[in-house]
Amino acid sequence: FYNYRENGSRVEYVNDDYVGFIKTHVLKLTTKTGDIVTAFFNTQTNVLLKKKSRTLIQGEIIEMEFYFTGYRFVNEMLFPFTIEIISDDDTVMKMVVEEIIFDETITDAMFEMPTKNSQE
Repeated sequence: FYNYRENGSRVEYVNDDYVGFIKTHVLKLTTKTGDIVTAFFNTQTNVLLKKKSRTLIQGEIIEMEFYFTGYRFVNEMLFPFTIEIISDDDTVMKMVVEEIIFDETITDAMFEMPTKNSQE
């Protein structure tokens, strides 16, 4: 949603709806390529609880739902510590974040492939 106009997208308010028992504002973003993202924001906290995407990939329309939970403050900003992705009613990924660190030094060595253990 950030800089959506500059990116050639448009946003519209759809309605209010619920994610579980939580009331949300529903916004629809349509990109200049026709992809559609529907976002559900908590009406009390304004955090993103759910996102539905509809994207054309290799000639096929793919629909997915993303759920954002376990919000915690890190450096005075809220971050979801659990993200679950569902497609065709099946969880395809669930990511649980243990820690978010800012201003950490990242070296090239962190991206080197490990060597094969000779004991295998």
